Parts: sequence; C-alpha cells; structure tokens
Amino acid sequence: MTSPTPQEACRAALTDFLGRAHYEGDVYLPNFTLCLYALRDNQGIESAMPTGWRVLMPDTGNGALLAQVTESTAETPSQVISVSEGTRAQLAFDRWRAVQAMPQTNLAGLRWLSVPGVMFEGLWLQSRGKDEPDMVISVFTLDDELKERTMTAAQFLPMVREYAVFRLAHDDRPDYGMIAPGGLPAGYR
Repeated sequence: MTSPTPQEACRAALTDFLGRAHYEGDVYLPNFTLCLYALRDNQGIESAMPTGWRVLMPDTGNGALLAQVTESTAETPSQVISVSEGTRAQLAFDRWRAVQAMPQTNLAGLRWLSVPGVMFEGLWLQSRGKDEPDMVISVFTLDDELKERTMTAAQFLPMVREYAVFRLAHDDRPDYGMIAPGGLPAGYR
C-alpha cells in the first residue's frame, strides 16, 4: 500500500472534520511560518519553516472556506487547526486567483507565508530563477503599510523585521507571579 500524498492526507483530515466529500477547485498551498527570532537575527525569507498546509476552497453555495491543516507524520495524521468561511476565506481565494494571473507565477513556487507575531499572512512566490526576486503578496494584515501590497522579499523583510524587533522587546503577557512549589494557590483550585 502506498502512502498518501500530502494533499491526500490533507483532504482526508478535511473530510473527517467538515464531512465534505467534493473537493474540485480546492487549492493546497504549503504553509510556511517566519519566526520573529529569525527576523530579529536578520535571517531571510528562506528561514521560514514548513508548518503544514493552507487549503483554499471556492464558494460551493455555502461560502468559501480557508483551512489550516498540519502536515502528516509517520506517527500523526494531518489535523485541521482552523477553518474560516465567508469574506475572509473569499478574500484569500481571490488573492490566490490574482496571483495565478501574474507572469512571475510560472517561474516560482507558490506558498502561504505566516508571520504570527506581526499578524501577517500572505502568498509567497519563491523564485526559481537567479534573476527573479521572491515576491510577497499580502492577504491578511493589520498594518496599513503592508495591506494590499505586492512587494519583493527585499522590500517586505525590513518592514516585518522592524515589527518583529519591537514585538520581541515588549512582553505584553500578564504577570501572574510564580506558582508555589505546592501548586496553585487555594483560590485557583
């Protein structure tokens, strides 16, 4: 018996989660995450780590869907982490379609790129040629400077690096104090 492809493993996880059996037109993009520490340390976009799949599902009458699915391993099957529907999912699908029409798409590998601490998600055209730069197309971001932009990785990295350095310098987690060796205080049991 042959092992399922990553897309088949993804599809199986979505079938189990959504109870959906029709997948015509779905798009499976490798998901890469760019770490704040890598940005702080001046590493490039190539330091982004594979973290699973983003699946774009067109409007099938019930609305478009956008799913995040983990990569399957020998020990663990693919698992659905999140599913978005409606305008958010439709925006992702529309951006993917627009990128498909770009001439650079034929010369690049298309990936989904997340920079979680900066709240950025977009499409990454990883160039296969020496003369063509990697491109980043924003899909979801809260920062006006990054919204609805198509930029080279060389333009994108300094912007998100600045946010990453700022984010790492400011710990906004609440201070709950130390947990005593005997466990949680009595009021928390």
